[in-house]
Amino acid sequence: MPCETWPGPLMSRAVETSRATPQPGGRSLDFALDERGIAVDPPSGDGTCGIVACVRDADGIAHVLADHSVAARSPEGWAGAAAAAAAAHGTGEIVAEANQGGKMVKAVLHTADPALRVLLVNARVGKSLRAESVAHLLEAGKVRLHGRFAALEAELLGMIAGGGYEGPGNSPDRADAMLWGINEVIREQHRPRLWVM
Repeated sequence: MPCETWPGPLMSRAVETSRATPQPGGRSLDFALDERGIAVDPPSGDGTCGIVACVRDADGIAHVLADHSVAARSPEGWAGAAAAAAAAHGTGEIVAEANQGGKMVKAVLHTADPALRVLLVNARVGKSLRAESVAHLLEAGKVRLHGRFAALEAELLGMIAGGGYEGPGNSPDRADAMLWGINEVIREQHRPRLWVM
């Protein structure tokens, strides 16, 4: 069932109310991190490469920490930016969409940093359909934004329920990276884990 509040007035409110409240001293990240990673939506040419840092806390809340997206970079350039974002956030985990470039995406990320653990994902449904689950999480308070991300938020609000995109630029690359990141950190808490004693 399509999310009827995407991108209407309630979505605007959901994005605004999902903003984390900074703690005294400007800190807003006073929680135990359970899962973290960088999400990458590679460009199809010289466009924007979406690079978004996401984490999940011990309570199962997903947090968008930063938008490290870059535009008009070579594959080596955007892969270097993704590797730098991973280092800045203390993670080696990257989830990257493989629809644009396939295995080349993983290869170029490993060229930037061979230690990265790269999970390739393929889009099988449209961006707006993938966005619906994240819209519900935003509205339920299960996703928090740490800061104002004007370009990212403009793309989120341009995604239309039932399909289509009416935001800035030709494609919501930043928003798509965020969707991959949120879905991945949330999904991780439901994956079975094998403990070896």
